[in-house]
Amino acid sequence: MYKQPIPEKNVAVKDTATVAIMTTVTASTETNERLAIQDKLEFDVQRSANGILGDDNMFPELHIEELEEEIDPTELPPIKNSLRLSCPNFTIPWEENIVPMMNLRDDYFLTAAFTYGPNNQLRGFRETVMLSIILNRTLIIPPFFKHNRNDKLAVQEPIAQPSLRVDVSALRSFIPVVDGHKAAHHCDYAFDAVFMAGKSYCKDGKLKSVADFTGFFKFGPLQLAKVGGKHDCAVRVPTFPVGVDSIKKPLRYAQNHTKIAQLYKSEARCPLWMFPYRTIDFDRMGIPNPPRESENFKFLQKVVAATKRPVFIRNVVEKFLQKSDLGGEYMAIHWRYSHGDWFNHCERERRRRTEDQEDVCTLAKVLMDEPERVADYLAEYVKMSFGRVKSIYFACPPTEMKFILKIRKILRKDGVKVYTGREMIGFLEKNFVHCDEISNAKVLDFFCNSAVNIIFDIIILIIDYDS
Repeated sequence: MYKQPIPEKNVAVKDTATVAIMTTVTASTETNERLAIQDKLEFDVQRSANGILGDDNMFPELHIEELEEEIDPTELPPIKNSLRLSCPNFTIPWEENIVPMMNLRDDYFLTAAFTYGPNNQLRGFRETVMLSIILNRTLIIPPFFKHNRNDKLAVQEPIAQPSLRVDVSALRSFIPVVDGHKAAHHCDYAFDAVFMAGKSYCKDGKLKSVADFTGFFKFGPLQLAKVGGKHDCAVRVPTFPVGVDSIKKPLRYAQNHTKIAQLYKSEARCPLWMFPYRTIDFDRMGIPNPPRESENFKFLQKVVAATKRPVFIRNVVEKFLQKSDLGGEYMAIHWRYSHGDWFNHCERERRRRTEDQEDVCTLAKVLMDEPERVADYLAEYVKMSFGRVKSIYFACPPTEMKFILKIRKILRKDGVKVYTGREMIGFLEKNFVHCDEISNAKVLDFFCNSAVNIIFDIIILIIDYDS
């Protein structure tokens, strides 16, 4: 029988899931009894639609979360009124007179179209911020996209407002950021160049959404036309890097600012970066094993710090941590093993997988079928923490909730408190149901409709939250 090694003290577990250990406060003593009653209630989980992610998203890297823990919170602006249950305001206050830390050209611009899920989109957004700085271009705030496997309205309403994903005011304090409708006239309302990045760029639906959102409504079939099959497109504006076609394989570059500036050098005023994701490799900073004191690492830290979650999301997380029974140090797990999404990569042809990927798939299959084994691993980890870890928070796709509830039932017998998105939904309902932005999102439908955009960011922030 396979036995997973027990991690040493202060070491995060990554074999079964992404784990982070953080500190919070102790709350009520009646939670276990209340949760035990909840477990007896019938709970229907809406199955999300099957889908397949892009080939280059096989096993998303986790190093960016480690980087976020490196940020010194004393360097960031404090969260105002962090315990006040005020309603959110997701409107970008463009009228605010914000002077950015960095001064970039105000007549040359850059924006991007994103792909994959919300967390991967944030990764691509951070790369876009980096590229705008490297190329000395003002950033046009791009739209984000809803998670189409959890949000049944994503087909009709695909856009997730940027203010739902990042603190735009904090970003504007770092670099110049504009609404595309204020910049589109510089380029006759059409992107005049395309920066290549992702492998598949025949995504006309997303590109139309980006063009409409940013005001570049003339960008369409005249600039990007399908000339054959689903993945065969002809770009009819200048493309960069010159002589490189990302349709054959996604582009990957080390964080070498000089080289990147040369590759994407262009006199076009309004280029569109198509589907960046790991195009700028955060792990490859131009030098082997870059020290924390290196300029590249410090630059990346600043970008991460400037692309924080929205104030409302951060406030909700802080309030939830204080009001929940997540006492002392706790473990936060992002459980990604789900059929119809992550596990699709393991159900493809074996010849396309490396030996390491095959091992991951084998382990994932075992874990997905045996909640008892997962519970045993976690219980042993909690035991080996010598009393430091007493609670666990699970973030998981809606399709895996029944599986997680089985794990919770087992762990509760060992005295381990387990929280899930169900408790977060209840917390939102109790404290924010009077808010139009929350009640209109129908939080009671559990990860359905536009609520998923709020809930997903809350869940992810609970994992990488730096108090």
